[in-house]
Amino acid sequence: MARRYDDAIDGITGWRDPPVHLLAEIAATYAQLGRMDEAQAMRRRFENSLPEGYGFKDFLSAHLGMCAHQEDRDHWTEGFHKAGFEV
Repeated sequence: MARRYDDAIDGITGWRDPPVHLLAEIAATYAQLGRMDEAQAMRRRFENSLPEGYGFKDFLSAHLGMCAHQEDRDHWTEGFHKAGFEV
């Protein structure tokens, strides 16, 4: 939400096994930077890592519910959309 995209990527991409929700967030972060190949690769990794019966819409609802401000929800939604998620 601070829009410090490079810091977010640097802080998470070194993790060996990041939680699945972070994969979607990093996909959105790459997309906000215009790094579309990396955004789409991370989106695919997220989709391939989802537990059975759980989809992006489930994640999106939970993620946006944690945002106190509509501006932040809109910004995340924009990033997810740019990364190729169906929002």
